[in-house]
Amino acid sequence: MANRGFGTPHAPPRGTFCDPAGRGVQATTGESEFDVFKVKGLGPSAVDSSIRDGCVRLMDAIADPDIPLVVSRSCTWTVEALGAISPDRKRPDVYDEKSSYTHALDALRYFMVNQAVSRQDWPDIDYDGLPSPFSQF
Repeated sequence: MANRGFGTPHAPPRGTFCDPAGRGVQATTGESEFDVFKVKGLGPSAVDSSIRDGCVRLMDAIADPDIPLVVSRSCTWTVEALGAISPDRKRPDVYDEKSSYTHALDALRYFMVNQAVSRQDWPDIDYDGLPSPFSQF
């Protein structure tokens, strides 16, 4: 467990999913966002995909009747963003990218696109006797 300076130890992230554009080198720093993540000990993953691909996967996860996307109520911005998704006026199969929630929705979209190809073995977590909500991993 890593201590992130808040006095409470936290488990390291199970995955870091990024915008594929993050592979590009920044003119001001000479580094890519992927390089910055790697220096911090994270192994970013990104799959080239369209915005629509990620939106379809996100909406499918929300609507899945067997194991829908579940978000902790402590993730208030994510919960608020999901409750405020509105379609783009010209492209109704994607969300409105002018929304103040675009960053949170983009992060979810990167996760949805990447998680299927970035599977790895993770240690079991005790969910109080319930099956893991992440059985696909």
